[in-house]
Amino acid sequence: MDVTVSAHGTTATLQLLAGMVTARFTLEDGREIDPFYTAAWEGWTGVPLLEKLRGDFLCVPFGDSPASVEGYPAEWSDLVPGASTYPHGFCSNGTWEVVSVDDEAGVIEVRLAYPESEEVSEVYRCVECHPGRVDFIDTVRVRWECALPIGLHPIFSLPDEVGAARVILPKCAEFMTKPLPAEPTSLLAANTRFHDPTAAPQIDNGTTDITRLPFDGNREEIVLACVPETAQVSVENHVEGYRATVTWDGDILKNVLLWISNRGRDFEPWGGENVCLGVEPVSAAFDLGSGISAADNPVAAAGYATTVKLHPGEDLVIRHSVSVEAL
Repeated sequence: MDVTVSAHGTTATLQLLAGMVTARFTLEDGREIDPFYTAAWEGWTGVPLLEKLRGDFLCVPFGDSPASVEGYPAEWSDLVPGASTYPHGFCSNGTWEVVSVDDEAGVIEVRLAYPESEEVSEVYRCVECHPGRVDFIDTVRVRWECALPIGLHPIFSLPDEVGAARVILPKCAEFMTKPLPAEPTSLLAANTRFHDPTAAPQIDNGTTDITRLPFDGNREEIVLACVPETAQVSVENHVEGYRATVTWDGDILKNVLLWISNRGRDFEPWGGENVCLGVEPVSAAFDLGSGISAADNPVAAAGYATTVKLHPGEDLVIRHSVSVEAL
């Protein structure tokens, strides 16, 4: 089931499965633009997160723990992953319930109660339509004191033409790749730190400009941008002529994970055809789940937040927005 509201030239649709939000924006020139990604597959059943993957959603806890760290570099090899009950948390897999809908104001509020075995007790998501912008207010409540990796997961569509999208990144302390390749198709050197996103090191000693997408060929890449000076990333689509911008609370989510899906997953449901960009504000050790993120992992040792501390009786409120403008 979906819930849709429209106000101020903006239409937001919230899918109750996983609380995923897409939106259409009416630009000043009259065009209607939907910058969000929607998975092409229909009828696939499996992990609820992937069944109708789309848009923008909350991840608490963020990530999906690997089965083991066997084969990881030495500095990662002593960590205990700890199984993930739900990839990207129950909020990314459960069916939310409607709290309220204000059609005139263009506001939706939904809630999801977590299983009693989880640290998190419940989450709320409020979606507000504004001219050229959707605001999100996510509230997290916990049963007991804990430190969890937390993230947001906006996913954007990309044009078909190679390099026809430009990712505008703020200055960051550095960039990091995962301890092992994100997928067998990854070309970026694993377990690497670098400073220039236009020259990310490859395994063959070449470089990749990760700010120009999509890539030529089939590959999957994940890059952590550490401590951006401003909590804002834009994606320009030069084929459709618009700029989409994610702005978030950098005091809570201190890094941003870039998931570049470029036909690099040939298994189901991806089928070697998926192309999109995830711009994912996080305090997390990549997407490696709670056990690794809460441990003394190499990302934390480098001085970057990999968890958020939560306390019972204290709401954690995370605000972010997605806006669209013509180029």
